[in-house]
Amino acid sequence: MKTPIHLLALAAVLLAPANGLAEVVTLTHSPPASGNTTNTDYPVPDGVTAEIMSFVLDARSYLFFVKNGIEFQTAPASGDAISTSKAIAGPATIRIKSYSTATPPAGMVTFRLTPEAFPPDKTIIIAPSTNQFNIALECSTNLVNWASATNGAYGGSLTEAKFFRIKVEKTN
Repeated sequence: MKTPIHLLALAAVLLAPANGLAEVVTLTHSPPASGNTTNTDYPVPDGVTAEIMSFVLDARSYLFFVKNGIEFQTAPASGDAISTSKAIAGPATIRIKSYSTATPPAGMVTFRLTPEAFPPDKTIIIAPSTNQFNIALECSTNLVNWASATNGAYGGSLTEAKFFRIKVEKTN
């Protein structure tokens, strides 16, 4: 039994080491000759940027970025190099789409996945010591008056913007 390539590609993203280094992925597309339009998708997770390095597509296959449910054609059929960089920040999808006829179309795209850098300026670090600290999540609608907030989901039915901050106070 053959495992569909898009499932292998998804497994590669989910099982990749979280080391903050870029990785290179090649997505292949060779659907059966069915007379139907077929897709092979690769999900680009949130916090990751995908940059196309090279691609090879036959005359019936096209390369797309999908963002917010909208397809953007990034390359026409029949290409083996990109003259300008093509990149997209996740969450998004890289898609090879084929318009099949009697013989199976084929395509391949190689791209670099780069995770966002860890933002040390947005991190609270408490150094080893005998001091104790109280850490609190706070919320405001005007950046002047702050109230305690809890971890959880926000949004959906908000009538005004909410701002969040983490407050640290030394307790001893």
